[in-house]
Amino acid sequence: MVIGARTGDLVKIPFLRRLGKWILTQLAEYLSRQKIPDLNSGFRIFRKDVAMRFFAMYPDGFSFTTTITLAMLTNHYRVKFLPINYHKRVGKSSINPVRDFLNFTILIIRICACFKPLYVFVPPALLLIALGILKGAIDYSQHHYLGGLSITMTLTGIQTLFIGLLADLIDQRMKL
Repeated sequence: MVIGARTGDLVKIPFLRRLGKWILTQLAEYLSRQKIPDLNSGFRIFRKDVAMRFFAMYPDGFSFTTTITLAMLTNHYRVKFLPINYHKRVGKSSINPVRDFLNFTILIIRICACFKPLYVFVPPALLLIALGILKGAIDYSQHHYLGGLSITMTLTGIQTLFIGLLADLIDQRMKL
């Protein structure tokens, strides 16, 4: 797939949109382990047969571009970004910054949970386990008992880890 990345010299994006796009791009790059110059550019060329492989995942609306980009990147298809310029849009944008930021965040996590579940589940699982053990050590050293919060955090972390492992097994099985 070839994507026209809106990174040319003439590109002017308002600060708040640029900040939101940067946060979403950082999340997408972390989860896909790929550099993504323009996550939701609509300027793209791709093979129909490859795009149809992910058809069931495509949402209605403009988040198709994010979905196909992440689907291709997380499934090791070649994706090339070419820098392009574009002119300021005529008319009003239909993007609602807060609603669409939240929707894109959920979409990115959902796509990566489908294709790279360990990248999504392991970090919060390990964080919960570590915090639970730390809280338990503090509780035990000060009060000689393990508090409910430390046990809950540790068990939630272990459950999250196993959900991630199960999701990864399902993903690997689907690729057979």
